[in-house]
Amino acid sequence: LVLEACEYGDAFLAFSPTVAVLTNAEWDHPDYFPDRAAVLDSFRRYLSLPSVRVAVVNRDDEGAREAAAGLCVPTVTFGLSEGSELCATDLTKTAEGTDFTLLERGTLLGRVSLRVKGHHNVENALAAAAAARAVGASPRAVLSALSSFPGIGRRLEYRGTLRGVRYYDDYAHHPTEIRASLEALGADGGRVLCVYQPHTYTRTGGLLSEFAAAFSAAERTLITDTYAAREAGDRGPSSRELAAAIGPSALYLGSPELCALWLSQNARAGDTVVVMGAGDVGERFFVGERALGTGE
Repeated sequence: LVLEACEYGDAFLAFSPTVAVLTNAEWDHPDYFPDRAAVLDSFRRYLSLPSVRVAVVNRDDEGAREAAAGLCVPTVTFGLSEGSELCATDLTKTAEGTDFTLLERGTLLGRVSLRVKGHHNVENALAAAAAARAVGASPRAVLSALSSFPGIGRRLEYRGTLRGVRYYDDYAHHPTEIRASLEALGADGGRVLCVYQPHTYTRTGGLLSEFAAAFSAAERTLITDTYAAREAGDRGPSSRELAAAIGPSALYLGSPELCALWLSQNARAGDTVVVMGAGDVGERFFVGERALGTGE
């Protein structure tokens, strides 16, 4: 069983993982964690759960390194930097993603043709490889699985091309995630147009300056109303304030439906549109776009 666990409310401390994987650790969920130190403490407790036999940790992420410092369980590191036990080298961008050479403790395992975009997904692939090797998967099985993985829904999911405009659906709702996704799509060339639905008022307010800088790779960012999720009422900056903080490249439009209308009039062939957020933005934006997902 592979489980994506969430730190919110220390929920992941209720599980009993055999292999605990930590991709990154930074401040989020400000309605629960008062500061970065509280987040790192939660991740440290997760990696130290009695059931954990191996901790797999991203050596390239500062927060992950801090959370894993001094662990009493065996630790395997992964990353793009030298010194990682599972490492990717000779990265080559492709139309679908990234090709790279997979090394394990300096030993060549083989070449991977990853079919999802972005350096962050190369790191995710390394995490998967490290976890699989920790439970006995062969190098051949790891290489085959990574090269055949098609991606999953709402993680830079390609939805199709309409009138020459490529459309993607993405779950990103934290500044670091947003920046990584936009940079991955921007590497393809052409304009990147982003539709973003803020997720919770407290996150938007607590990380407002980080959000303001996260959309720099987008030519234009269209902001919808906030998806409140577990929160009731306006408890932080409005979506209009977020758009103002981003600057002239951002436009508040309120609803995903209005964003779709704006793009139908302003996007042009060669552009890439990405719809972002952890709420209902993708579902609402793509309603009626039945051509998407099947190409032209």
